[in-house]
Amino acid sequence: DDVELLYEQSMMLEKLNKLADMERLLRRVIELKPDHQHAYNALGYSLAERNLRLPEARSLIKKALELSPGEPSITDSLGWVEYKLGNRDEAIRLLREAYQGQPDAEIAAHLGEVLWVSGQTDEARRVLREARQRDATNEVLRATLTASCSAFVNHLPAPQRRDFNHEAVQLATAARDRVQVLRGHMRLVFDHAELGELDDVEENIRALEAFAHEFRQAQYQWPPRMMRAMTALIAGRFDESDAISREVLALAERHREGNAMLSAGTHRMCRLHCGELHDELRAHEQTLRRMVSRVFARHSYLQWVVTAWCQARAGQPDEVQDSLARVRGSRELLNNRIFMPYAAEPCLLVNDVEFAARLHARLEREEPERFWQFGLASMAIYPPYAQQLGLTALTLGRTDEAVIHLTGALQRSERTG
Repeated sequence: DDVELLYEQSMMLEKLNKLADMERLLRRVIELKPDHQHAYNALGYSLAERNLRLPEARSLIKKALELSPGEPSITDSLGWVEYKLGNRDEAIRLLREAYQGQPDAEIAAHLGEVLWVSGQTDEARRVLREARQRDATNEVLRATLTASCSAFVNHLPAPQRRDFNHEAVQLATAARDRVQVLRGHMRLVFDHAELGELDDVEENIRALEAFAHEFRQAQYQWPPRMMRAMTALIAGRFDESDAISREVLALAERHREGNAMLSAGTHRMCRLHCGELHDELRAHEQTLRRMVSRVFARHSYLQWVVTAWCQARAGQPDEVQDSLARVRGSRELLNNRIFMPYAAEPCLLVNDVEFAARLHARLEREEPERFWQFGLASMAIYPPYAQQLGLTALTLGRTDEAVIHLTGALQRSERTG
C-alpha cells in the first residue's frame, strides 16, 4: 500500500485507457491518504476528458483545489470540466487564471480551445502561438491545433484560415508529424486557391508531391496529381487536365480508391463546364449521380441542386423547374457555402425570383472576390462568388448591380490569370 507507487501505477493505467483499474487505484490512494490532492485531480480530470460523470468530476477537482488552493494544474482541470459542462464564461475565467500562474502548453491548449469556440479567436491564436513557441511537441497542444484546423476554423474568413493553417504546418513540422504536415499543405492549397494566390498553390503542391514520394500509398499519390489537374484547368490547359484525370482514374481502379474516383469524376464536371461542353456535362452528371447516390442519400438537396445546374447549362428549363422544386425549401442548402452557388444559374434560366432573393441574401454574406472552390471533393475552382451574385441580381431585375458583380468577377479572374 505504498501511496506514491499506487498513484504512479494509476497514471500508467490511464495512459493505457484502463479507466476502471485506474479509478480503483486512485480511490485506494484517497482512502490511504485523504489529503492527496493529485489523486482527486487526476480522477476528476480523467472523467472530464472522457465526458463521463461530469458533476462528480467537478466535485473531485473542487476537493483537490480545496486541498491545494490556487494550484494552476488543478485550476486548469476545473476550467476544463466547466467547459465540458457548458459553462464557457466560468471555464475561460479559470483557465486564464491557470495560464497566468503556469503558462505551459497543455493549459494553453485548453484555454485556446475554449476561447476559440467562444468566438475570441484573436486571443486564442495568441495563446496557441505562444504555446507552440514554448513546446511544439506537446501532445495535447498538437491535438488542439489539428482539431482547430478542421473543426474550429471553417467559419473564418479565408485569409485567417490560411494563416492559421500555416501555423499548424509549422507546428507539425517542429513536432516531426509528417502526416499532419501533409494534411496542412492540402488545406493550404485550397486556402490559397480560394484567394487566387496561384504561386502559393504551386508551392504547396510541390510540397505534397515530395511527401507522395515518401509515403508511396495510393491514398497519398492521387491528391497532388488531381491538384495538378485543377491548376491545368484554371490555366485552360484542357488536354493536360484530361490526361492527369485519366491517370488518377487508372490508379483509383487499381487500388480501389473510392475517394480518388469521386474526385476525378466531379473534377470532370468542372472541366466540361469550363470547356462549355454542356450536353456532355449533362450526360456526365447523370452517370456521376448513380456513382454518388449513396454519398448524397441523406442530403438529397446536394444532388438535386447540381442536377439543376447541369440542366441549366444544357438549356433545359422544364427539367430545371422540377429539380429546383426539390430544393427550394431546403434551409440546409442555403447554409452550405460550397453547394448553394449552384442554384444561381438555374434561378436565372427559369426566372425563379423568390428563390433567387433568398439565395442573393445568402451570397451577400460571402466575400465576392473569393473563388468558389470545392477542396478534395472535386479539385475544382470556379469563378468568384461575385459571378453568382451577378446572376441572382439579374434574376431580381437589378441590372446595374449585376453588371458591377459580373465585371468584378471577370476582372478578378483576369488578374489571377
